[in-house]
Amino acid sequence: NGHTNIHIAGINFFGTPAPSSLEDGHMTLGKALTLPRVSGHPAGAETPRAESLVVHYDTTVDSVVSGSTVVDISGEGNNGTLVNGAAYSSTDQAFVFDGTNDYLLLNDLPQADGNFIHSVSYWLQDLRPSGATSENFLYFGAAASANQDFQIQYNYNGNGTIYLGTQDNWLTLGNFGDLGGTGKKILRGEWNHYAYTYNGTSTQPANLKFYMNGEEMPMSGSGSSSALSFSTGSTPFYIGRHSSSVYPNNFEGKFSNFKMYNVALTAEEVAMEYALGRTG
Repeated sequence: NGHTNIHIAGINFFGTPAPSSLEDGHMTLGKALTLPRVSGHPAGAETPRAESLVVHYDTTVDSVVSGSTVVDISGEGNNGTLVNGAAYSSTDQAFVFDGTNDYLLLNDLPQADGNFIHSVSYWLQDLRPSGATSENFLYFGAAASANQDFQIQYNYNGNGTIYLGTQDNWLTLGNFGDLGGTGKKILRGEWNHYAYTYNGTSTQPANLKFYMNGEEMPMSGSGSSSALSFSTGSTPFYIGRHSSSVYPNNFEGKFSNFKMYNVALTAEEVAMEYALGRTG
């Protein structure tokens, strides 16, 4: 009953394997695989209705600028131009305006003809010195006329007021600034997320809604009982000032990840935008 030890340096088996489940480019696995989210964001933090974007200036990547051109990645080709020294900061992942005369300009936003149903989302760090008054973050339209233009204006009167709407038909949010008093919502120098949605009915509060940091804000004022009615043709689009050469109301501060949609986002979708984070 002796024993024989055999040392095998290598071994190969040859035979006919079972039929492969990879057919015509499709592969079927016999076991369900799961993978945890790797984005760093909570579940649900996705860009809502990406197919409805008409402007997206993605400041999370340096390629958002090419020379003085701000590259729109929505697929609609709405590239903007940096004017008078407006700049992109790769450190801040944001555009920087000095409040003097620089801004971003899109000569024509072709989607904004007639009753332009839309939503806007952006992150803002306001650096306007204490005591200053009006500054326009956003203005677009071919005429400073009711229902033919649209704008967001930050005004540091009292504790601060945000004006949202069309010429002479404003909705307002008071006590948003850091100039003292009660009811403060934000502090100058902090990053905050803003969004508004317009459903095409009118600019009254039920149809034009404003959000800060994912939360709908109660707006004062009656707005207009009419729908927006932009002129057909060229619709200039400004970020960082009003179109008026007399009262440009230049914005001082930084903004990130500006998005515009051709639909009215729901409150849940605005919350999704906020959940993405400024650099998400």
